[in-house]
Amino acid sequence: MDINNYTNDLLLDFLDAFHNELVRLLKLEYGDRWLETGVSRHFNPEYFARTEEMLSSPMRAVDMPREPEELYGVEHLAKIVDGNRKIFRPLFQDIDRTRVYLGEIAELRHNLAHRRRRHLVRLEDLIRFTQNARRLLEAVGSTQASHFSSVVDALAQGGKPWGTPLGGRLPHLDEIYDEFIGRPEQLRNLGAWFMDDAKPIVIWGYGGAGKSALAYKFAKEVQESAPDGFDAVIWLTAKRLEFVEGTTRQHVPDFTDTFTFCKSIWEGLYGDVPNNVLGDNRTEQLIDELNKTKCLIIVDDLDTVLDDVETADFLLHELRACKSSILYTSRQQVQGLRYIEVPGFEGDELLEFIRQRGLEYKLDAQDACNRATAIASVTGGYPLFVDDLLRYSILVGMDDAIQDWKQRQGDAAREYALSRQLAHLQKEGVGGKVLKGVAASRHPLTLAEIGKLVGVTDLDAEAGVRNLLKWHLLYRAVREEDNVPAFSMNGNTRRLTELVFKSDPEYIGMCTAVATLTGERIPEAKRKAIATAISYAQKTLRANGIDSAAGELRSRMTGELAHSADLHGALGWIYSQPGGVSGTARECFEEACKLGSQHVETYLHWIDMEKRIAEQAVKQIPERNLLTLWENAMHAVEMALGKCGEIDILFQQAGYIRSRQAGTYDHLNEFALAQGAHRTAVEWFERSLEAPSHASVRISRYQVYRGLAISFAGLNDQDGLVRAINNWRTLARDYSDFVEEVRRITNKVPGIERRLPWIYDLNQ
Repeated sequence: MDINNYTNDLLLDFLDAFHNELVRLLKLEYGDRWLETGVSRHFNPEYFARTEEMLSSPMRAVDMPREPEELYGVEHLAKIVDGNRKIFRPLFQDIDRTRVYLGEIAELRHNLAHRRRRHLVRLEDLIRFTQNARRLLEAVGSTQASHFSSVVDALAQGGKPWGTPLGGRLPHLDEIYDEFIGRPEQLRNLGAWFMDDAKPIVIWGYGGAGKSALAYKFAKEVQESAPDGFDAVIWLTAKRLEFVEGTTRQHVPDFTDTFTFCKSIWEGLYGDVPNNVLGDNRTEQLIDELNKTKCLIIVDDLDTVLDDVETADFLLHELRACKSSILYTSRQQVQGLRYIEVPGFEGDELLEFIRQRGLEYKLDAQDACNRATAIASVTGGYPLFVDDLLRYSILVGMDDAIQDWKQRQGDAAREYALSRQLAHLQKEGVGGKVLKGVAASRHPLTLAEIGKLVGVTDLDAEAGVRNLLKWHLLYRAVREEDNVPAFSMNGNTRRLTELVFKSDPEYIGMCTAVATLTGERIPEAKRKAIATAISYAQKTLRANGIDSAAGELRSRMTGELAHSADLHGALGWIYSQPGGVSGTARECFEEACKLGSQHVETYLHWIDMEKRIAEQAVKQIPERNLLTLWENAMHAVEMALGKCGEIDILFQQAGYIRSRQAGTYDHLNEFALAQGAHRTAVEWFERSLEAPSHASVRISRYQVYRGLAISFAGLNDQDGLVRAINNWRTLARDYSDFVEEVRRITNKVPGIERRLPWIYDLNQ
């Protein structure tokens, strides 16, 4: 199942439930004449027959063809509601907003029914639909509202209930961006291109505009939504320049020519290169494979290889013969290719970016937004420069940061800002040394390696790393080859650091010393064997299901691989899929933990499975038993924290689970236990806002503040509740939805309306 099919099933569930409640309410008001009085008089006669058919057989509402000017799908529901205001106004309060909700659901229905093969549902669209469905079903008193409420919470916490993501390879999120903002039009255009079997396309824009960020966001969405017919998403970068040992020189990126391009694609698909595929006919074999194994391939920084005639000709011409989708990023338009331009941020997108980053850096977000025009004028609105300016303002203040940027502009301003920040860090401790050391290495470094490289104790190295994490100059990663916590930086920060310190003797010495950091590493052959086993198991899962995939993986878990934490974690992930065996999955995850797995993704799969089990059991089993299921999820979080350390996403998960436990205690009328769980949830959520991020996953600060509001409301803590709501408000994209959520959460907190008049005075 992919995200489109999952959404369509949910849509059918909503239509069925909503139709039933509408008919029930109309019958209560009009009796046996409900259809004539409540429906037919609101439609032209020629359309009424179809409307009657839809009402009596709601499942057909999605798949019926549409005639010109005919009511179709969900639109007729809004007309019925609008025509019977005396029934529905007390239930919906705001009929105009109700029509908007039904209109949005109608648009989704149209895309699924009539554009299924050319439309990819985005996660944001799915969340929006489930929120709309929940509020509409709650208004008419449907028992299905609780089901949609659980789906909303699951999606908001990062769940992917439609199942298996695509295989392939993507870099860690932190290598590309901190948090993605905006670009809805470009993402929709990319989705339409992708689902329309189009020829290659290029994302182009000036340096710092966010080309790679847009490409990565889209690639991640495709990977997680797992559209039917596609097998993998593969990211290859052509970036070549790196500063090493005092000079700028070529290094080995993902590919430099057709040979390494073909090799990297095979490795992205299967973790290893099959025999006899890199000979003289390697390009033909690759194209043949990409016709059978359909992929989304992202070629980042195409400009680097355009001067190589053979490679450019292959990428831009020969590769078009395959059925896979090719997406390039470039600093220029490419003749003959469709393109999507990435301009600098402006308007609401710029404000949202400034607001998000301002909160992240603990700036006065509103003060920063008030200077949006000045910030845009000196940065062009390019997110890379805006982000660096905001971080620099921590040190010198907003006005001085803007003035310095105005004087220097672009990369020169970034170099100046970073050099000032490093001077400040070096005064406070070893932060500057640590940053140079991590920049000198192309691979993540452990604390021990950082200490050895920069000549400080492990404790000093840890202090330096913590300081740099707060400045968002480093990110935490797990080094794949040996499951050891390590630290690295994104490509833009690395290149800027190299540029600033290209003549610095200390940095040059670190570049030379990096080569001596060997440490214990898993042999390359073993690493590839693990990657290959997981890749083939993923492909088998998509093609033949859970049992076949588990059998494929188990057949490879022999010899040295029998005790691989990664493979036991992958086996747990397979069994944790919908329709799998949760008990077996749990055993596999436990074994991966015992074997020392420090991959956050493994534990998140475990946590997601336990949450899904608990969420699906709501109202299906006694609430006393439900507490045990939430405790199982909490156990998975505790195992993750024990192995992976303090990571924001784990704290967020803990807060969510404790909040759900608190709600269960409330229903059981166990006040003291409910209060304790709410307090614990607050502690976890607050820690998630302070803890470092992981390289591949991000907390949703919007959801964290929402969770804090729920917990503070449960505690009847008005001070905490108001503080959480005010922070939550700054991140709200749809203000009316935010207001509705706040009212729903605070309706049991007496007197709170006096402290939140800006919410309770609206739409009354």
